[in-house]
Amino acid sequence: MRWTTWFLFGLAVAVFGGLFAMVARQSARSPAEFFASIQKKIDAKALDEEAAISNLDLAFERAEAARDANLAAEVRLARAKVLTRIGSWDRARNDLEAVEALRGAPREIEELLVDLEARSGDVTKALARLDALLAKDAGYSAGWARATARRPRRARRRRSGS
Repeated sequence: MRWTTWFLFGLAVAVFGGLFAMVARQSARSPAEFFASIQKKIDAKALDEEAAISNLDLAFERAEAARDANLAAEVRLARAKVLTRIGSWDRARNDLEAVEALRGAPREIEELLVDLEARSGDVTKALARLDALLAKDAGYSAGWARATARRPRRARRRRSGS
C-alpha cells in the first residue's frame, strides 16, 4: 500500500475516534452539568438567542427525561428570560406560569410575570399581578415603587387617547 492510503486511513480513524469521544462525553454529562454549561455560555454571551433557546429546549428535555422537576423548573426559568428578551411573550408566560405552579408563586417569578405583562403591552394585567403581589406583602417597597411608576403612565395614555 502507498503511504497516502495509510495516511488517509489514520486520519479517518482519528476523526471517528474524536467523534466517539464527543458523543461519549456528551452522554456522560448529567442534565444539571449540561444546563450549567449552557448557563455559562449564555452569561458569557457566547450564544445568540436562537442557539440559547435550542440548547435550553434540549436541557429541558433531558431534565424531564431524568425526572428532575427542580432542574426542569430552573431550565424553564432561564428559557423564559431569553424568550422575554426576544419578545416571545406567550412562550415565556407559559414557562413562568409552569414554574410558578411548581414552586408556589415565589416573588421572583411574580416580578418576572409583572415585567413580562408590562413589556408585552398588557399594562392592565401587569397592574393586576402587581396589586396581587402587594396584597400578599404590603411592605414590599419595590412593588409600591413599580405600581406608582406604572399608574401615571396608564392615566396619561387614557387622556392622550381620548
